[in-house]
Amino acid sequence: MAYSIEPKQPSRLPPDRWVRGVPTPLQMLLALALAAGAVYLAEVFWTDIATPARSLLYTVIHENGHAIPEVLSQDGEVLEIFFNMDGSGYVLSTGGSDTMLRVGLGLMLPVLVAALLTVLGLLRFGLAITLGLIFIVLFWQAVFFGREHDMRVFWTICYWALPALIVAFCPWPLLRSTAVLIYAVALTLGVIDALPYLHVEYVDRPAPFTAGMEPAPQAAPSSIQSPERAYKIPSDIRELADYWGAEEIAQPRRYIHALMIACALLAAAAIISFNLRYRS
Repeated sequence: MAYSIEPKQPSRLPPDRWVRGVPTPLQMLLALALAAGAVYLAEVFWTDIATPARSLLYTVIHENGHAIPEVLSQDGEVLEIFFNMDGSGYVLSTGGSDTMLRVGLGLMLPVLVAALLTVLGLLRFGLAITLGLIFIVLFWQAVFFGREHDMRVFWTICYWALPALIVAFCPWPLLRSTAVLIYAVALTLGVIDALPYLHVEYVDRPAPFTAGMEPAPQAAPSSIQSPERAYKIPSDIRELADYWGAEEIAQPRRYIHALMIACALLAAAAIISFNLRYRS
């Protein structure tokens, strides 16, 4: 009996998502270049609109990362989610969820979403559903949390939501892929811009708090506070350090950096694996 040692024919790409005869890495690079170019041109020619919009997109995902554990926990309750046009925001909650999960997911959710959107956009998997979900999530945020304090927040979130709905109904895979990657690129830039925040221990109290509303206790107060800290609250990374009993924030910062790098490597591995398995 003879056995063949010739390699099997590589699996073919789904015909509805890719152009035959063109290497898939080139098609991926084209979509990624179009997405990065769109974000770049928007920030060059519409700086006053595009830059705050990108910052606000990151803030929406970040604050929802804080809110999700509260919503899912039995003792937690989200009282208010606040977004500001300068990229700041906060979640006012009862603090019923685990501190590490609540704070950690806030820091990591933008990274996770950016990595997932990058993979889906480059692999062109479930693009219409992804764009539909982007619209639903962002429009829901705009309606319920974007109108109370500043209508500019409402319209800026709609600036991100409505194009996703329109492109979701377009039949062209390259356009859908580029649209998903625009969100991924914008979130990735937001994550990069937010990296200095991991070196900040205390932040200014949001304005509604100084007007008589105190946030739920998230960290044990120090018995001796300086006058400067009396008007500030612990940052996310400071809360993680306090939760672990660490005096310095360097240790939790290293873990967050490691998790961010792991997400990027997993996304890269998925894309490389796809290209090795499916070759046009």
